Amino acid sequence: MELSEIIPHIEALIFASDKPLGNDEILELVNSALAFIEDRATAEQVDAAIEGISEKYSSEFYAFELRQIGGGWQFLTKKNIIKRLPS
Repeated sequence: MELSEIIPHIEALIFASDKPLGNDEILELVNSALAFIEDRATAEQVDAAIEGISEKYSSEFYAFELRQIGGGWQFLTKKNIIKRLPS
């Protein structure tokens, strides 16, 4: 399975989750969601996808970032953005 196929699914899963998602849970969810595809995602592909997603959202263009917290991954607002918001 190509990373370009699973990255959008991983982003959506993390964004929609009400709790941090660990890599193993992400792998299971991606493979369940894409069960109709014969080629299964691997743990290494999830690791690489997470790295790519993290790098993508580290750009100053985005107001949020991918952070590892509570044993999993979540999108959180960047601290420098919070500081600039009016009180």
